[in-house]
Amino acid sequence: MNKQDLKKLIKPIIKECIHEVIIEEGILSKMITEVAQGLQVAQPVQQPIVEQQQRNTNQEAIERQKQRLTESRQMLTKAVGAGAYSKVFEGIEPMDTPRGNNAPSSGGALSDVAPNDPGVDISGLMAIGGRNWKQLATAKKR
Repeated sequence: MNKQDLKKLIKPIIKECIHEVIIEEGILSKMITEVAQGLQVAQPVQQPIVEQQQRNTNQEAIERQKQRLTESRQMLTKAVGAGAYSKVFEGIEPMDTPRGNNAPSSGGALSDVAPNDPGVDISGLMAIGGRNWKQLATAKKR
């Protein structure tokens, strides 16, 4: 018997044995399960590395933005000058009495008006009424 004849006899027998072991005994499904588990274990290891790189990139961008903001504030301070707002309240006189809803009620209708307040000029009212002023003042109510 030569090598070729032996190969023709043994090849179908080996093929049948491998088929039985792989498919009928479940070796193939076990191999697939192990490969899938190996892939699942490998993925989470890669993801945190990518996430860490993204965090580092984001952190660097935030730091650059903070640096630019600090620089622009310094430039604005130089442009305006340190004493720009030193005389904001120059020429303002303090109120004699507190105003507002929280102020204590201590008097009449003009108690919250400053004594040197000139008020409203009513000299033009005579010009509005003109010669009919007397009729307007004595008109009957409807």
